[in-house]
Amino acid sequence: MACGGTPFRTAQCAIAMRAGPTIVRGNASEIIALAAACGVEVAAAGSEGPRGVDSTAASAAALPAARALARAYGSVVAISGACDIVADALSDRVVSIGGGSELLTKITGVGCALSALVAACLAAAPDMPMEAAVAACVAISTAVVGSTHADPGNLRVHLIARLHTMSASELESSASILVSHIGAVSGRL
Repeated sequence: MACGGTPFRTAQCAIAMRAGPTIVRGNASEIIALAAACGVEVAAAGSEGPRGVDSTAASAAALPAARALARAYGSVVAISGACDIVADALSDRVVSIGGGSELLTKITGVGCALSALVAACLAAAPDMPMEAAVAACVAISTAVVGSTHADPGNLRVHLIARLHTMSASELESSASILVSHIGAVSGRL
């Protein structure tokens, strides 16, 4: 969404929120900027401020903003980063998906690819937006698990190949998911 990248983009993102999107996906800085633009800002420690698609904050720093957006708009909010976090408006559930790689932040278009996967998963399960967002995040994380590539160029090729060849059983067996309720950890999926 590149919210926070320019005043125009930020304003357009805030306008788009009026439609009540089912799922909102962004990196930590984008989610913090979106919450501020929508008037549901929640202070987040550790952020230098938004830079559009380049996050300056860790996913956990955006959790208060994500939860505020989820409550205000009835949306599921997915924060992408080294650890993806998905929060919903209907409960205090927060799902953390581990296994990401900092190298993904060096590959242009990974956030866009994740947004496309979120949309595809939502199309497949329109009544389960929380699960759809989690499934998309798990797919990206699973695709980079075990990669020995130390540079973004080779990791990009590996990511595309793994997404193409990944099976459902691989997704289920390799996912590192932690489901918690605000205040207490519930358990692993």
